[in-house]
Amino acid sequence: VEVPLSIEEKQVYEHLWAAIEKSSSGFVTSDNAVRFFEKTGLSNRILGYIWIIADADNKGVLDQQSFFVALKLIAHAQDGKTPSLALIGEGPSLPHFKGISTDPFKISTQNIEPEPVLTRENRAKYKGMFDACEPVDGLIDGEKGRKIFLKSRLPIEKLTQIWHV
Repeated sequence: VEVPLSIEEKQVYEHLWAAIEKSSSGFVTSDNAVRFFEKTGLSNRILGYIWIIADADNKGVLDQQSFFVALKLIAHAQDGKTPSLALIGEGPSLPHFKGISTDPFKISTQNIEPEPVLTRENRAKYKGMFDACEPVDGLIDGEKGRKIFLKSRLPIEKLTQIWHV
């Protein structure tokens, strides 16, 4: 299920995803999610119902989109609404977690890292790799690009994001 998010929700939800998904596997196990979701103050019954909706394929794990579904439903439940898939398109207030800031202003000023600097040596190295792929009009063949990206040893999820840019 694609979750429509406001800019504020996207920022907060991605912050919460980063707080729970530290393995770069692209998913969160039910054990980790339960411990995390318990910080909402919602009953286990409501959290169980939210899990059933979010884990629609019954895989026992949540990917980022299904995690966002759960967050949206948690926010609605915290607002006193009964969680349902029909609420996904509605914009609730942001979810609250004990001990975790969901204030968008605080999040936007946290963890601001400077852009990495591309050294002359690395630029020359990457340009050489690109030129070795025999670009035509500044473009390389998709298969050649794929091979270069696979050599980077980045997680497949990151490579997929790069590929779709």
